[in-house]
Amino acid sequence: MTFDCVLKAWHEHQVELRGFLFGQMKEPAMADDVLQDVFFKAMREGMNIYDLQSLRAWLFRVARNALTDSHRLRKQRVPVPRCDVVLDDAGNVCCHGESDGSKC
Repeated sequence: MTFDCVLKAWHEHQVELRGFLFGQMKEPAMADDVLQDVFFKAMREGMNIYDLQSLRAWLFRVARNALTDSHRLRKQRVPVPRCDVVLDDAGNVCCHGESDGSKC
């Protein structure tokens, strides 16, 4: 019975949520992945969903948070060299260590 309520609410708002995510991501496959995450979160909430005053607002908040998480995870990472940063005799910053074997 709990899942019936969640599924009913999901079917009422799924198209609108999908449109929101598509508009934000521009990549249908990624938007569908985030939409699936929102669905799983709604299913996990189960009975707690009855206590919400605005289920639509809650679903959009979960979608926005999942979208932020997705962007954060896809953000390019800048590689940090594995070395020791030291100053040479002239006061210049120098890096030596595992990555290139060079010394100051």
